[in-house]
Amino acid sequence: MKISLKLINLALLSLSGKSDLKLLKPLVLIKGKPIILGISLIAACLNVHAAFGFGDQEKPNRAKDLAYGAVLYEYYQGNAFEALSLLNVAKEKGGIKGHGDHPGLVEGGLLLSYGMTQEAKAIFENLLKHKLSVQDQNLAWFYLGKVFYLEQNYPEALDSFDKINVRFLSEQDQEKLYELVYIKSQIASFDYADAASSQVKIRSSGVSINSLPYNHVFSYYLRYNFAVSLINESTNQDAIASLKKLSSALSLEREDGQWRNKKAENPNSRIDLAMELKALYNQSLLSLGQLYLQNDQNELAFDTLKQVDKGSVFSDQALFTYAIAASNLKRYELALAALNTLNEQTLFNPWQQQTPYALAYLYEQLNEPVLALEAYRAAVAQYEKLQGNLEQERQSLSENMLLEALNIKTIIGSEDLAKDAYGRVLTPKQRFSFSKLLTTEAFQRQLSELHELYLLKNSMHRWASQLDSFEDMLDTRLLSRQQKLQATKSELALQEVDQWTEKEQRFKQEIDKALANDDAYFFMSDEQIAYFKRLQKTQERLTTFPDDHKKKSEYQARFKRAKAYFDWWVHEEFTVNRWRTVKELKELQAEMTLFRKQHQLLDAEKDLDDTHLKFVGRVNSGKGRLNYLNESLDERLAQSSQKLVAQVDAAMLKQLDEIGRYLLASREALARVSDKLLVEGKIRYSDQNELAPEPQEQSQAVEGEQ
Repeated sequence: MKISLKLINLALLSLSGKSDLKLLKPLVLIKGKPIILGISLIAACLNVHAAFGFGDQEKPNRAKDLAYGAVLYEYYQGNAFEALSLLNVAKEKGGIKGHGDHPGLVEGGLLLSYGMTQEAKAIFENLLKHKLSVQDQNLAWFYLGKVFYLEQNYPEALDSFDKINVRFLSEQDQEKLYELVYIKSQIASFDYADAASSQVKIRSSGVSINSLPYNHVFSYYLRYNFAVSLINESTNQDAIASLKKLSSALSLEREDGQWRNKKAENPNSRIDLAMELKALYNQSLLSLGQLYLQNDQNELAFDTLKQVDKGSVFSDQALFTYAIAASNLKRYELALAALNTLNEQTLFNPWQQQTPYALAYLYEQLNEPVLALEAYRAAVAQYEKLQGNLEQERQSLSENMLLEALNIKTIIGSEDLAKDAYGRVLTPKQRFSFSKLLTTEAFQRQLSELHELYLLKNSMHRWASQLDSFEDMLDTRLLSRQQKLQATKSELALQEVDQWTEKEQRFKQEIDKALANDDAYFFMSDEQIAYFKRLQKTQERLTTFPDDHKKKSEYQARFKRAKAYFDWWVHEEFTVNRWRTVKELKELQAEMTLFRKQHQLLDAEKDLDDTHLKFVGRVNSGKGRLNYLNESLDERLAQSSQKLVAQVDAAMLKQLDEIGRYLLASREALARVSDKLLVEGKIRYSDQNELAPEPQEQSQAVEGEQ
């Protein structure tokens, strides 16, 4: 017996119209670091197109400004926040020299990566007021248009795109031209009633869908969206024809079970094209099968759904639709096998929650009321358990629980968390409970915001660590300074500065006295002093000679001549000796003056000098600002976390409502089948007041199930 359309609507809501076959956009899934929106802009500014496989381009130029070099270093390390901070610091210090408007374009691209569209838009609009090269103008208009596109301000987006020099863009960056065609075609497809005039506008702007290569991934997505746009209330033949043509074209992209992969063609490419093609191929087959089923073309639906890859993200949904098609074709064994397979899985997704009820309903349609009774009873138990578990999860819902469910608790806020080209977080593994919620734009934006806030939090930890290091350095410097000052003061105490000052004063007084008296003997040189000492010794020896010594008179005469020579010599060199002595006195006075000043300076030196106090003040000021930022960041983190949890809570409430309706339907069906079997005498109440089949019926039911 064919399952009614009422069951199909209950089992698969997407079959009742075109509203659930939504437009697709490329996933452009990235492995490793995320390709943030605006990275192509930054790469273009830095002349690194070759890294994206865009052909032979100029090699990167050396940074002409050290500040810009620091910005680029932080950027290539993946520290977008630090790069933005350095750009702002450079602007406060007079800006970056020698790089034109490129730093502004880089800043705009980084702001786009944080989802700060308004700030990025303001920068791009300001840059476009200046005279830029055609290449930079194209980039600015392209990304400004993309900002408007993200904000769903399509007239402004088209106006920005129309100002792009398409001919130059095709020579400059062909991939960006293809993206431009895709975005403009997407905007045109949003209004199907005026799609023809929109396509005319696109062609008049210098771009055409025909400029996309036939086998380009953007072309495949546009063709899928076009097929969806052909779905209407009366007939879906045009949509079916388009989907058949698309699936056939996509099947050619696979050879020997392997999909064409751009990463294999170009090792520098960041796009996993094989994943995109596989997902779109299976989505096309699923949509085609659903449309066949909606048109009661069950055999075509059955054959089409069999082609969906078992390991794809659409395999379970295709299996459910396959079960309905098999049941309509009275291939009940296949339908039961498919439903039993789905029934063994986690049943959180709305379309999967119908499986227990659909399984029991199928038994009922097969005229197996006893088996249907048991299946309805199992469905009630399963829905009650699912309802209880979900309610318990909802009561204990928190940010930690959510991040653990998404398997990103340990990596959120780090560069290890991968994101796709649209900023969506890529979760390595996830519970089915959140699989549908993950596809919503609101949830993805909120999750990305939480991730970026945790990135900032980690940057704050880095700043705090740097400040702590500076503080330790200052403490070490202070201790070293105190030790050196103590050692210096101890050394100064041993030098007896007062005693040396007294000696200097006494020496000066003696020299002044000798100068006043013209005392030539006071200023004798070392040689004259030595000669004088020899004369003194000779005179002493002469005094010891007896008067009757035969040579004493001769020696005395010789001594007088030597003494006379010495007196002449001293007076002859008096002027020179006096000048030399005064000079040495002045040098001594200068050294003593410097010595006293140094002594006074060191004696007056404090443990904390002005430079040290300035550093301490800067560190304390930095800690104050950091504490303020941390408080603001913690407040924003709490708000973001609360919004994210609120979205999950709302989804859980919706799921509980869905489960409640299936539970109610299962209970009503259980009561209906039970009453029918009681009236027919095929079941009875047991001693425990529970319904049980008659022994004969139970045996037959077991045999039938076998």
